[in-house]
Amino acid sequence: MSDPAGVPPVRPIWRDPVVIATAIIWIGFLFGLRTIHRTQTTPDVAVAAGDVIALPGEEVELVAQVERRRPSGAIERAGIEVGLHRSEEEEGSGAVKTEIDGIARRTVVAPEEPGAHMFVVRVSEPHIPSPRILFDPRLFVLEPGSPIVVVDLEGTLLPIGSDELGAISPSTVGALSAIAVGRTVVFLHAGDPAITDRLRGALPLANHSRAPIVAGRRPGETTADYRGRQLGEWSRYGISSAIVGSAAACASFVAAGIDTILLGDTACAGATRVEGWAGVREKFREEETPNR
Repeated sequence: MSDPAGVPPVRPIWRDPVVIATAIIWIGFLFGLRTIHRTQTTPDVAVAAGDVIALPGEEVELVAQVERRRPSGAIERAGIEVGLHRSEEEEGSGAVKTEIDGIARRTVVAPEEPGAHMFVVRVSEPHIPSPRILFDPRLFVLEPGSPIVVVDLEGTLLPIGSDELGAISPSTVGALSAIAVGRTVVFLHAGDPAITDRLRGALPLANHSRAPIVAGRRPGETTADYRGRQLGEWSRYGISSAIVGSAAACASFVAAGIDTILLGDTACAGATRVEGWAGVREKFREEETPNR
């Protein structure tokens, strides 16, 4: 209806369907641009951490490897803020920055109680609503006096030169289970530490408190150098024996003075060669039953 002057009433602009539709389109367009921008500029953060072993009450380093991968393809490793702390500690404690090789490390005191204790790796990044948290790594406290058997994964449970875990036979599982009785089994992975999480859910005994998976090869470090460094750090624990599946691994363990059992037909001076896991099991049967 017209007003007394005969002029039609003016409809408010916010009620005009054309204006409303146009505004919705523009808002959607701007939101889309923002989403595309964030997708193209937000870095992806990769975190890897293996298990750690220590004696009760011993100072030990918690270690994680962190990479920030930019959409451009650039990889940044230095200066990333990481929280490293035992799960029993207060959240937010243990903030450190990664070194030039992407390694974050923090020294803590191991619990007095033997067994598996979780620790937390927490990475906070801009544009990420919540921190990236890796809660699977374990600080494994050794049972004093328990014989330690190291299983090097290369050539035993993983193909040489590959990180792809194949089917594991019941005889292999049985042999590892028998070896673990009265002993501490430690899996050593000299390959890419980024696959540790996948191995943790697939390896025999990997979820058992007696079988940590230690993997911490640094960027640019060779597998031989990594084995040598790790065995040097473990010399104080008195490793009783090792099970290996490659000549390279065998050489590292023999050089460290460790009683080494070699699977397969590869030649290695100073090691005891067996045909398969049944032979490994028989070799341990021949030994005197360890004290529990």
